[in-house]
Amino acid sequence: MMDNLPLYEAKITDLSEGVYAIALVDYPAVESNFMAFKSEKKPLMYSVQNEEQHVIFGVLMRADWPIYRVGNSGYEYYIIYSKDTVRQMAQKMLSDGAQNSFNAMHNLANPIPGIECFQLFLKDVEKGVNPAGFEDIEDGSLFGAFKVNNIEAWQAIKDGTFKGFSIEGYFTVDEAKQIENKQSKNQKNTMSKLKNALRKLLAEFGEVETNKGILSYEGELEVGVEVTIDGEAAADGEYEAEDKIIVVADGKVAEIREKEAPAEETEAPAEEQENEEEAPAEDKPVEEVVEEVVEEQTRDLAAEIDALKAEIELLKEQIAELVGAPVDPPVEEQFEAVKGKKDKKSKIEQRMAYLRK
Repeated sequence: MMDNLPLYEAKITDLSEGVYAIALVDYPAVESNFMAFKSEKKPLMYSVQNEEQHVIFGVLMRADWPIYRVGNSGYEYYIIYSKDTVRQMAQKMLSDGAQNSFNAMHNLANPIPGIECFQLFLKDVEKGVNPAGFEDIEDGSLFGAFKVNNIEAWQAIKDGTFKGFSIEGYFTVDEAKQIENKQSKNQKNTMSKLKNALRKLLAEFGEVETNKGILSYEGELEVGVEVTIDGEAAADGEYEAEDKIIVVADGKVAEIREKEAPAEETEAPAEEQENEEEAPAEDKPVEEVVEEVVEEQTRDLAAEIDALKAEIELLKEQIAELVGAPVDPPVEEQFEAVKGKKDKKSKIEQRMAYLRK
């Protein structure tokens, strides 16, 4: 997990750089423990049955693996060693003789004599160099096998005080160029696919407001299409929309017909018109009119929000089925409409406050 921390690359740029010692530690930064071997070469974790052969084996440095670090000022970051740098590291260790220089817990004042390297190699799956038990370690990583002649160190290894290796050395850190590891790329690709799937779902689903609620459907609204209200199959009956009447049977659209145009109102007799004109209209206070408008808008907004929430929950379930795990992606398109209505309500309330002054 990268935790959004910066990632830097360590390099060997001249002969003065490279590994100068190996520490036995309780928690290896490469997050891989070494194995202790019995005389019959069967690998076990932290234990042996035969005291004659004291051999430890494990990862000295993982290639292309982000290692968490904290600087003296508390600055947190990750550092990575490429396959090429790890190869250079192995060559320098053998050239300088650093493969036999050990200490405890990175304490140079506490050296551990009597540990000798008899095997140092790079993992290369293509060439068949893939040690058992370390299949998940990255290709190009550096491994080592060591004979432990120091009795105290061997006892500390057996009782679990030491669990792995940690190298010490000088490297050039490329701070100017932050690089992106495979895990981060995979996470971004997954999120991109998820967002595309969500956009596709939103594009394929439609809805229409009726006198009995909001009918939701997939694809085009036509005869035979399944329709729902609040995630449940719509009940049988007629649903009156703004310009059409939708007939539902067995949860599906059975018929769609256009609404008839309303009949034109006949002109009232002249005498009635005169009476209507003479009857004085009873004006309502401005504040009362504004309050009625606000209440009506608030009711409409609450109904639309409830419908949207139900639609979002349905979408989440369908997305979870697509990706095989619960997700909670943003639904920007859905909430833009709600935000617009909230802004409208706010303007009405501001207008009412102004009229009350």
